[in-house]
Amino acid sequence: MPLVQGPIVCIDAAHQNFHTPDNRFYAFAKLLRADGYVVKAFEQTFSAESLKQCQILVISNPLNQINAGGNWRLPTPSAFTSAEIQAVKTWVANGGKLFLIADHMPFCWSSAGFRKSLRN
Repeated sequence: MPLVQGPIVCIDAAHQNFHTPDNRFYAFAKLLRADGYVVKAFEQTFSAESLKQCQILVISNPLNQINAGGNWRLPTPSAFTSAEIQAVKTWVANGGKLFLIADHMPFCWSSAGFRKSLRN
């Protein structure tokens, strides 16, 4: 049994994510736990307060609620509010670690605001 003392990894599950620790990222979460990481499904909006519990944030293929049913609205709207993007940007600037996965359409455009913000 691994010691659960490693960094806290929050896997985003609040933005209609394609990968969450309870489904398609189950094996990823299991591997992290086996290596001693503390894995949490993050089911809140991003804010300075909510991100305090995380050392590493994994966001994988988020969607805006409007596109959660598979009937794509184009152009693809952001999965995040501008306040959430700013909160994560500040959190990263203060030492937080972000693993952002944005695959093919529509996921890449759902997180475009993040990518643009983090480059600046």
